[in-house]
Amino acid sequence: MPSSLFEMNELKILYLDDNKLEGEISGRIGQMSKLEKLTLNDNEFSGNLPSEFGELNNLDMLWLYNNPDITGTIPVEIGNCQKLKTFAIFNMGIGGAIPQEMTSLKNLEVFKAENNDFTGDFSHLYQITSLQILGLSGNKQLSGSLSGIENMPYLRELHISEIKIQGTLEPVASLTNLSTLAASEAGITGPLPNLGQLVNLQTLDLSRNKITGSLSADMGELKNLVSVKMYAMELSGPIPEEIGNWENIEDFDMSINSFTSDSGIPSTIGNWKKCTMFSMTKSGIGQSLPPGIGSMESLVYLDLSGNKKEGDLTSTGITGSIPLEMGQLSNLRQFMIHGNDLEGPIPVEFFGLSGLIVFHAKGNRLDGNLPDEIGQLTALEYLNLEMNRFEGALPDGLGQMSSLKEAFFSMNFFAGEFPTTIGSLSNLVTLQLNDNRFDGALTDALFSLTKLKELALHNNFLEGEIPASIWILTSLEQFTAYNQKRGDRPGLIGSLPDTIGSLKRLGYFDVADNSLTGAIPTTIGDMSWLEFGYFNDNQFTGDIPQQIGNLEWLKELNFKDNDLEGEVSDLICNLGADIKVDDCTVTCSCCTGWSECAF
Repeated sequence: MPSSLFEMNELKILYLDDNKLEGEISGRIGQMSKLEKLTLNDNEFSGNLPSEFGELNNLDMLWLYNNPDITGTIPVEIGNCQKLKTFAIFNMGIGGAIPQEMTSLKNLEVFKAENNDFTGDFSHLYQITSLQILGLSGNKQLSGSLSGIENMPYLRELHISEIKIQGTLEPVASLTNLSTLAASEAGITGPLPNLGQLVNLQTLDLSRNKITGSLSADMGELKNLVSVKMYAMELSGPIPEEIGNWENIEDFDMSINSFTSDSGIPSTIGNWKKCTMFSMTKSGIGQSLPPGIGSMESLVYLDLSGNKKEGDLTSTGITGSIPLEMGQLSNLRQFMIHGNDLEGPIPVEFFGLSGLIVFHAKGNRLDGNLPDEIGQLTALEYLNLEMNRFEGALPDGLGQMSSLKEAFFSMNFFAGEFPTTIGSLSNLVTLQLNDNRFDGALTDALFSLTKLKELALHNNFLEGEIPASIWILTSLEQFTAYNQKRGDRPGLIGSLPDTIGSLKRLGYFDVADNSLTGAIPTTIGDMSWLEFGYFNDNQFTGDIPQQIGNLEWLKELNFKDNDLEGEVSDLICNLGADIKVDDCTVTCSCCTGWSECAF
């Protein structure tokens, strides 16, 4: 700050915010005795706050925030600024105790001191009964009880997240002018008080506290609520129908609680026309989804996952079927319902959600055939239907899902051959088709997906050869096609194509338990990222290629139960990998595993 500035002793208003000013704030600031408004925020000041601020007896606004290199403490002389109404010092490096002298500021309406390094007790600030906004969040060593805060009748905003609150939330319940209560991760304990008197409340965040109890019906009186975050608490009991009165709600999260499973999402939820984000993951709720959910016309994000508690046989999570009314949620972009107990087919109406990007339904009991209409989900990037009871063939319409990047169909009862249209999914990165009943040959369509990194085909009934076109999958990192040999079905046959050496990014390759024949291609030595390779339980012949010695990342390689012969070279042994061979026919000085020939 130029020294000539301090000679302007008649100046009343000085705005110097966002000017890249640096250095210490000079004590000469005290010479500007008529100053009423001073903004030095968003600069690069450093050092301590000058005690001369206390000489600015006419000051009603002091903004110093976003100067992180200002340290030290609040000067006790600040208590002399009797006309001060707004004092903003958030996002700085100020520490120590908040001075008792601040209680002299009888006209102070706004004190924002978030994200500093204050320590000690703050409850003496309740004596400043004129306060309307109190911001202390992010001062992790600051502590105090809420007892006495009920004496602040004008308080509209209370920000006390990430500090150390001692005791319960009860004193806040009488602050009827409160519009914002932000108290996440504040160490609050005890039962949730009846907050029904806080009729002006718009923002409520009590997440990550050990608050117990249940939601009272009086909570329905909070009709001005816009945002509710009460996740990672210890709430229990039912969810009252009266929350349907929150017709202005936009953002709602009560995940990770212990609500009763015999109480589900209230049918009145359909009144939430403005709600864009709704999350009750791992909240303990049960029952079926109410049809009224289809009336939440602004909904963008819906997460109801994980309500079936792992290891608890009595817990079902959300039951019933997906309501056909969900097809009306034209703004829905993400729907997570995995880890519940939904059953029945996915209604055709659901596939009309052409803007949907994420659909995660793993671990339910959904069944039936997937219809061609699934192809209408042209914006979908993530699809997870793993661990359900779907059956029948994959529909040709799958090929219309041009945005799809990750698709999980594993652990169902899908059957038949893969549709050739699957080759149209040019953005696909992950494709899991394992643990189903697919049969027939590996179609070239699968091996035209040039962005594919993971292809899981294991535990099916596939037959035929691995196409030479596998070389096209140059991005592939994992390929599993083991255990296709079932009963009199031979599984995969023929030899491994030499083109396999083009898969230089492949780290995991498993074709065990098939009927593959011929020699192991020498080009395996070109698979430079290979860590794990499983060729066991096939009918490979010939020598183990010494080119394997080029695979410097190799950790495990299994060639057991084949018709291989010869010797494992020292070049391979020097890799230090776990190598398994049939040592009845293959000589190896470094291989592991039980040997029948030892007896």
